[in-house]
Amino acid sequence: MGIDRKGLKWLYGELPGLVAEGVLGEDAAGRIRKHYGDVPKTDTSKIALLIFGILGALLIGGGIILILAHNWDALGKFERTVLAFLPLMAALGAGAYSVLKDKGTAWKEGVGAFTMLASGSSIAIIGQTYHVGGDLESFLFTWMLISFPLIYLFNSTTVAMMFMAGIASRACALSWDGPHIADFWLMSLLVFPHIFFSVRTSRCSARSALLLWTLSICYTICLGLSFESATHNLRVLAYFGFFALSCLAGKVWLDGPATIWLRPLSFIGPVGVIVMATLSTYEWIWQDYYRRYRLLDGADHARLLLAIAILVVIYIPLVWLIVQALRKRRYQALIFGGSAVVAALLSCLLANLTSKSMLPMLIFNFYLVFVGVSLIAIGVRSSRLGRLNMGMAVLSLLIFLRFFDSGLDILFRGLTFIIMGSCFMVANVLMVRRKAALKRAEGGQTV
Repeated sequence: MGIDRKGLKWLYGELPGLVAEGVLGEDAAGRIRKHYGDVPKTDTSKIALLIFGILGALLIGGGIILILAHNWDALGKFERTVLAFLPLMAALGAGAYSVLKDKGTAWKEGVGAFTMLASGSSIAIIGQTYHVGGDLESFLFTWMLISFPLIYLFNSTTVAMMFMAGIASRACALSWDGPHIADFWLMSLLVFPHIFFSVRTSRCSARSALLLWTLSICYTICLGLSFESATHNLRVLAYFGFFALSCLAGKVWLDGPATIWLRPLSFIGPVGVIVMATLSTYEWIWQDYYRRYRLLDGADHARLLLAIAILVVIYIPLVWLIVQALRKRRYQALIFGGSAVVAALLSCLLANLTSKSMLPMLIFNFYLVFVGVSLIAIGVRSSRLGRLNMGMAVLSLLIFLRFFDSGLDILFRGLTFIIMGSCFMVANVLMVRRKAALKRAEGGQTV
């Protein structure tokens, strides 16, 4: 089983302490170092080549489009047709060269991005020149459908990200057009094999992180667009389920010692849950639950089926991940991934039964208190300052919002904020002192 650079660096940093405490012998530590080898160094030159290759392709493509636009009125149909296909032919030639010669990642990423831009410009120019009927949605659909093989031809993350952005843009344009929003979910499946193999190869690499960031952002946007009209009141369940699924997947499948930007699901999941829980403490988000929609009215049939399909796809793996998190004792992930879903299901049920928003609002106020207190407890118990501050930030956010909701005196609000800020400072000082004391104690035991 492979281990990433940061994990290997952490392991080698722990070996001297394990040897000093007698947990491992010198021979065992030497065999571990021999087995894994040296910590691989980050090749900044390759990263720079990749970035400049992609930027160069995008700038060249954009420059060609601008030059054509400047001289467009002076060109006839034949010249326009030739110029429409000239960049595409050049891109295809460069692409064939990069594949046959098996060029590096930077070359393939740049050529892939340039080919995708060239294909889009060719479609647009031909359509405008010969007055082919169509609109933005049909243009994006044709462009994305033609471009998606480039993802696998060049193994290009840049093309995959552009593809996801393109189908998400089309979904935004179609957001009010009934069931056609389902096209986004079907087309997004085309990029899943590329994401799967990228994550499987290196789960905490920059390539995997970029793909997961793009996918998560596109799904967050289009999830809301899929729940309109008669299914609007299912949107809360969909969002809580999606963010809980992201959180649990990040902790159970993709957890590691890498920085948070390399683990997007571990960031987007908890933050999304906190945002949704905060919004759920307001009355407006629950109003649609006691507007009695007739779910089976004519045009809403397809929309309802789409909503049910999305919820099924979200909640089946979510239940499985909750079970896995319980088995692996990932209780912190369950704070966001398990309890949030329970609170959402209970709130939606009560909102439908009672036709009142007060109970769901109270549930999520208590849930935010639970999250804040739990994170503070985890931070204190494990001496992790980040968890402590996160818990206090959640509690402070809740108090801050409730104060602006209430008719409390300004002086009282000011004093409360001062007290909360003092608690932050005192908690941080105590935590720093505790960590220093633990380090001194460990040093004494080693001696």
